[in-house]
Amino acid sequence: MSRTIEVVAAVVRRGRTVLLARRREGSLRGHWEFPGGKVEAGETHPEALERELREELSVAARVGALLGESTHQGTNGSIRLFFYACELLAEPQQGYCHDGLEWVALDAWKSYRVAPADIGILQRLMDESTELA
Repeated sequence: MSRTIEVVAAVVRRGRTVLLARRREGSLRGHWEFPGGKVEAGETHPEALERELREELSVAARVGALLGESTHQGTNGSIRLFFYACELLAEPQQGYCHDGLEWVALDAWKSYRVAPADIGILQRLMDESTELA
C-alpha cells in the first residue's frame, strides 16, 4: 500500500512575475518549483507553509487562499501538492534546499525546467494574467 505525502507550495506574485526556486538535490535536482515542503504531523497547511518558508527562504509570510492542487506519483508514493497564494513579509534569501531563486515572468516560465507538479498552476496563472491584460 503506497502512502500519500502532503506538500504545500507558496505562489508568490509580484505583478506579472512569480517566485520560483531551483532544487539543489534529489530526483528533481535542477528543476524550478514553487517553494514549500512536506506537511508534518499535527500541522495545518498554513502552519507548514509558514515553517517551510522560514526554513528555506529565511522569510516570514502570510498564507492566503488555496489556488489549486495536483497529485503526482513519486518514488515513495503519491504526492498531493497544495498551492497557496502567499505574501512574503521581507525579501526572500536563497536557502539550503535551492541553488537558485528568481522572479520569473508568467509568459517566460516555459523556458525553465519546471517540476512536473507545478506546470498546471503556472499555466493557469499565465492564462489568467493574459485574460487581464
